[in-house]
Amino acid sequence: MGKFFEQISEDEEINLSARDLVFYEEWPSVDLRNTVLERLPKEKSLEAKPLEKGAYDVTRSYRAIELVEKYKPTIYLEGLELRSEKKSRNWGGILYRVVADTADLQTANRATLQFIYVWTKQQWFISFWMTILPLLMLFFLSAWISTDLLFYNTDVFGENPSDISESLIFLPSFLRLSDRIFIILLISILFIIVGIRYSISYRQFVFHNLTLFIFFGLLFALQIAEIMFDIVPPFIIVLNYQLTYVIPYLNFSQDNLVDLSIRFPFISFIFLILAIIFLFIYLFQPKIPFIESKHEMDYAPVFVYLKRDATGEWTLDYIIYDKIHYYTGILTAEELQKQKLLYKATSPILVINNTWHSFAPERPKWIRWSFAFVIFLISMGIFLFSIFSPINYLIFLKQMLGEFFAEIISRVVIPLTIFGSGLYFIIHWPTKLYEKENLLEERYHLSQVKLSALWSLEPKEAQLKIKKKLQDPFNTDKDFWKTFRD
Repeated sequence: MGKFFEQISEDEEINLSARDLVFYEEWPSVDLRNTVLERLPKEKSLEAKPLEKGAYDVTRSYRAIELVEKYKPTIYLEGLELRSEKKSRNWGGILYRVVADTADLQTANRATLQFIYVWTKQQWFISFWMTILPLLMLFFLSAWISTDLLFYNTDVFGENPSDISESLIFLPSFLRLSDRIFIILLISILFIIVGIRYSISYRQFVFHNLTLFIFFGLLFALQIAEIMFDIVPPFIIVLNYQLTYVIPYLNFSQDNLVDLSIRFPFISFIFLILAIIFLFIYLFQPKIPFIESKHEMDYAPVFVYLKRDATGEWTLDYIIYDKIHYYTGILTAEELQKQKLLYKATSPILVINNTWHSFAPERPKWIRWSFAFVIFLISMGIFLFSIFSPINYLIFLKQMLGEFFAEIISRVVIPLTIFGSGLYFIIHWPTKLYEKENLLEERYHLSQVKLSALWSLEPKEAQLKIKKKLQDPFNTDKDFWKTFRD
């Protein structure tokens, strides 16, 4: 605890006027300290209240550190976006303290470990991995569906390929209009389903990064209008070239004529333009009217409650965590054990899977993530193999499945498998939030000076909204604990 507050009586309310109290306080990171100093009011004094009666900060005791090492939450980040954020200046660090119901932890019957995970900024919902990359994928798919590729074997058919045509590399020639409409609807529905699935993850509609997939799917479906009204694509690339195909181990080679017509519908350019706009917003984060692209500071609280068992030893009682937008989730030790959410039988496991940094009571999806990664490698391998070694690939598909399903597999299944499996392991890539931090260091202690500073930041969006819950942790009123906000 800061030296200034060690001289303050628990019964009195105090006014702070010295910014150097905050300046000389040790913080988890330089970026967090600098952000706090920038956001402190220059004229106003800082106000802070001590802990309520019956609550005592015992963090400095040796026994308290043992409890922290044993019962501290095990937090995972899910996805490459959050992993990248952790490695950036946005990650502020961990603040914690141990509060007991007596001033001496040896005689206490109840204790709570109050963890606050701090970011110096909360990013907007636009993500490179989950917004810009899908837009580029839809740009590619819209052109892919409209593209024709004719493949002629000159050894068999001579220089005039008008007698017969076969497709090469996943591109059956000349899809019928009805087939193209079906494929467009299929892709649109898949994107809409994914958007809805992630938007109602919390049994209510919450705007998620992937909520934009609903809009993307509806926009992709507009290509049907282009087909129905026979609108000529505004941009077409026609390539004619000769491809020599060699099978070394058979000492065999063939020359083939390729006629490639790449068509870019109007919708494809809309996706490309949106990708460029969102990339600009993602990189430069401009202030947009009516839309706040980000706000300074973000906090994710987890309170771990302990109690004495019949033998007098400390044991896990329950945890309170930020479920969404400071609304609380509560899990007892029995529930955590039943859901296999205890690391080494004592440390509660939680996952942060969103950019607003709320928790989900679940384990990292190691098996699913690994499976998606394997599927991505296999589907990408098939794609590359079909390009560099197209040994009767489409002929086999057409003989086994028929013309229509061969086209569906080549134009939809393989590209979406590559994209879907890749997107899944990008979204669910697991990373521990902290591993090597030495929590014995003073900079991690959630002292009254740090609380005072975080409560007083400007603007209000940057302030730590949790006050009464921190200072009155043993309040037994159920309504009191519905939200971390006052």
